[in-house]
Amino acid sequence: MREYPLVPSTALVLVAHDYKYDLPVLKHALSSDVGYIGMLGSSRRGTTILRHLAEDGVTPEALARVHVPIGLDLGARSAPEIALAILAEIQAVRGGGSGRSLSARPAGGGTSPAGSGTSSAGSGTST
Repeated sequence: MREYPLVPSTALVLVAHDYKYDLPVLKHALSSDVGYIGMLGSSRRGTTILRHLAEDGVTPEALARVHVPIGLDLGARSAPEIALAILAEIQAVRGGGSGRSLSARPAGGGTSPAGSGTSSAGSGTST
């Protein structure tokens, strides 16, 4: 993994399900400027991994960078749906988005679709 640059535009997704691989990769990633770190797995497994890292001296601030379980809550069940939930979370983190539905924003609280000059709220159109 050390031959791949871990820069702010990098998204690192761990899917190994094995502590002997996950822990060293996470330690390396947390010491880098990688823009996103996520782990596939349950909340219980994530808590265990994060506890091991904390015991090894990783700071709470660094641990907060690890997204586990990975992905936004989209009600995903199938592999393509899970992949979409993961990519949606990565984009939300990269772009500084909340991950909330655009329709849940307060009126006037967002930007218009590119090039439209107007908001779709109340216009009878949808995105």
